[in-house]
Amino acid sequence: MLKYVYLKNDNKCDVTMPPEKKYEKLSHKEHIIARPDTYVGKLEPTQEVQWIYDEEQKKMIQKMITYSQGEFKIFDEVLVNALDASEEDDSVDAIKVYFSKEDGCITVYNTGAGIDVSMHEKEKIPIPELIFGNLLTSSNYDDGVKRTTGGRNGYGAKLANVLSSLFKVEIGHPASKKKYKQEFRNNMSEKSEGVYSEYKKAHGYVKITWWPDYKNIFKHSGGLTDDFLSLITRRVYDAAACTKKHVN
Repeated sequence: MLKYVYLKNDNKCDVTMPPEKKYEKLSHKEHIIARPDTYVGKLEPTQEVQWIYDEEQKKMIQKMITYSQGEFKIFDEVLVNALDASEEDDSVDAIKVYFSKEDGCITVYNTGAGIDVSMHEKEKIPIPELIFGNLLTSSNYDDGVKRTTGGRNGYGAKLANVLSSLFKVEIGHPASKKKYKQEFRNNMSEKSEGVYSEYKKAHGYVKITWWPDYKNIFKHSGGLTDDFLSLITRRVYDAAACTKKHVN
């Protein structure tokens, strides 16, 4: 009688496990949550010597800090979106980063033309929902076009969404005279309907705010630590040095 076997670490055969339990198929989002290090690096706190911004000395220094590589990566993905906007849109004149140690949230905001908030003709969902709430969506898939921006694989800010307990999108779009707001919760598993309101200002903006899932994903309850904030502050200074002169 044929029985299914698999090899364990002790090289002995286990004849009890059927293939439906041995092999699993995960959705893309489930795979990110199950194996996040594949996409964003290590999640557990890591000690490394890094260049950081020292608030007391008002300068960059090298220091041994403890931080999560994955937590830093999702911040960088959202920041790079804003930098891309400044590269492609000359009306972007400001990029701002806010954080709240009390709430544990981070916000990245940029001015500019905003993002089209209309319904996507093919997918039948609002374009912001397609961009921020669906994996493998990107404007950089055409390899025949020379790119000067980051991101080409359709992950980007969606990684921050999947690895966060709450992720908020807010867009002011002058061309349509509409403001758009939407929330995603519990690792992008729940979403609100996009809410539209009137927008009368001449200049648009994109504002992304997220609460990393400290407890379930990053396995700590420390929130935004001083080490992490000193690291992302240094990254913001790096970004400022790379933007066009008219971007503040």
